[in-house]
Amino acid sequence: MPSQKYYRLRLKTLLLTLVIVTAMLVIGVVVVSAVDPFPGLPNDGRINVVHHFGGDALYCVDANGNPTDQFSDGNLGGIKLLSISGQQLWFVSAADIEAAIAIAQTTPGLGVEVFSGPGTYGPSYLYVFADLISGEIKFQFTAFDEWGKTNTMEFKFCEPVGPISGGEVPSTCEGLTGEELFDCASNFCLIVSDCVREAGPGASECIPDVYYACLEDFDVDTKS
Repeated sequence: MPSQKYYRLRLKTLLLTLVIVTAMLVIGVVVVSAVDPFPGLPNDGRINVVHHFGGDALYCVDANGNPTDQFSDGNLGGIKLLSISGQQLWFVSAADIEAAIAIAQTTPGLGVEVFSGPGTYGPSYLYVFADLISGEIKFQFTAFDEWGKTNTMEFKFCEPVGPISGGEVPSTCEGLTGEELFDCASNFCLIVSDCVREAGPGASECIPDVYYACLEDFDVDTKS
């Protein structure tokens, strides 16, 4: 007949096993959440998890060109754009990104161009700005899709952008309505379309289609 000591040992063993199994389940949940924060969506490290740019994908990369959650890597990393086939369309170094950030911090609310280069279906633009109120650094990426439509994505450093509620209005325009909203969105759209405020959408330097499509994304009425 088993002794009390035997039962105590069995109980301790069962409790220990339960603790280990529970710990493994918790760790498993944490690991899965960290690896795939948006189940069912691309999880290869791209920033544009849901935003569509004709198949092009934006990545923060380390010194070896591998996707990462930070682009510095001793100032040897950066941000790169790949086509749907994996071809590198462009790369901007961490040093150039940091230089643009430094300028943006001195002009809150105004976009500073980090890089512009070819996407698969047209030009693409990466801007950085410091939030007008909080001073928080954010990026704006704009590019074309296969239907000729421009899409814009706002992100914080290398954080992937998954399903979100609301539109694409820049954070500096939040809470504005009417003409104030138009002026704020227009200022942003003039930047990403290479238009200059003095000349407006008719200037030779700007891309009118990009400007007006940008305004449509912000759901504001255009002025004649």
